This record gives sequence, structure tokens and C-alpha cells, in this order.
Amino acid sequence: MLKKKKESKKDQQLKEYISLIFHEHKGRYGYRKVYAELSNQYRLSVSEKVVRRA
Repeated sequence: MLKKKKESKKDQQLKEYISLIFHEHKGRYGYRKVYAELSNQYRLSVSEKVVRRA
């Protein structure tokens, strides 16, 4: 049985940003547009893979 890793504060904050962007655009943004929005508007440098998993 595998234990689930606890989320770091950074991961929790990232999920909040992703959720905010997603709901701001009424669920029409996929991971590519969410990633672009994070990079441009919030100046966060994360990979697309991280955005997909969150």
C-alpha cells in the first residue's frame, strides 16, 4: 500500500491559481491555455506536465 505524499504549500497555491483561471474562463481553458495564463499573467514558471497533473 502506497502512502499519498502531502502537498507542499507551493503545490496548494498552484492549484488555487489553476482553479481560479479555469473558473474565470467558465471551464473553457485546457491545460495549455491555463499554463500560458500562469506564465504570462502570474509570472509562474512551471511545466505543462505539472499543470496537467494538478
